[in-house]
Amino acid sequence: EQDIRKMGGLRKYMPITFWTFVIATVAIAGVPPFAGFWSKDEILWKAFSSHLPVPGGLLWGLGIAAAAFTAFYMTRLVVLTFFGQLRSAPGGGHGHDHAKTPHESPASMTLPLVVLAALAVVGGFVGTPHWMPQWLGGGVFETWLKPVCPPVESEASQPAGEHHGPPVEELLLMAVSVGIAAAGIGFAWRVYSVKKGAPAKAFVARHRALHEFVHAKYKVDELYDAVVVEPLLEFNEVLARFDNAVVDGAVNGAASGGATASLHTGYFDNEVVDGGVNATAHAVQATGRGLRRLQSGDIRQYLLTALVGGLVVMAAYSLYLRWDQIMTFFGC
Repeated sequence: EQDIRKMGGLRKYMPITFWTFVIATVAIAGVPPFAGFWSKDEILWKAFSSHLPVPGGLLWGLGIAAAAFTAFYMTRLVVLTFFGQLRSAPGGGHGHDHAKTPHESPASMTLPLVVLAALAVVGGFVGTPHWMPQWLGGGVFETWLKPVCPPVESEASQPAGEHHGPPVEELLLMAVSVGIAAAGIGFAWRVYSVKKGAPAKAFVARHRALHEFVHAKYKVDELYDAVVVEPLLEFNEVLARFDNAVVDGAVNGAASGGATASLHTGYFDNEVVDGGVNATAHAVQATGRGLRRLQSGDIRQYLLTALVGGLVVMAAYSLYLRWDQIMTFFGC
């Protein structure tokens, strides 16, 4: 079962998970001396004392509000999950034959939980403020990071061994943050443990629209769909139509034109160019066949041809010499 509204009473079935979960909860809620307290306090103090364009008090107020909500909803999570009566049916209400009573996780899961819980208890001391004694880890983390992350403010970069008294203002803000965390834990405990969630149910009944708005994650998904997803999909449709109509049309048109031109150039090449070459070859071949008959190897034919040729030449030459007389005879 993954719905905490159907859990409850699991601390007696899963004691290791329960105690490690409680340690993690008080750590993230900002209860000293757990790890989350030191990191949260450092963030709040730097937000308050920063010299940014945004007022430090505003940043600190937003941070302290987030810390209060964190302490509240983490305590709600612990109460609904581990306290009270088991609200789910055996096996999660699915009716399977393998339904069993809730039980502790195997060591492969509980051992990492124990290690993380131990670090949640002592790990924060590496990030304690610089004005605390070094044996409590004062300034160890920021000194270790100094070569790569120089401090923004000079008072945060005191040399090792030079520890002054804690700033009164920082101590007051630290006390306020602890009080806020305690208030968030106490309020959630009262609402969900002492009152069995009745105030929360009454609040939801009075402010159902607000509850639905928050339950829908402030409509962030719907806003993201309307502002980002849907415009991108519509733009994608436009691009797809442009690609199909213009780009593909131009490519297909070029292909069609190339195919048509290739058809005509192929016809010209086959009929004209190849036809001319083939005709020349045929003419040369026919001429060769005709001249080949002259090369018969018969001496009498050669002599006869030479005689006839000589007579033709002589007749032509005589005709040339007496051309004027011939023309006069015919009256030309």
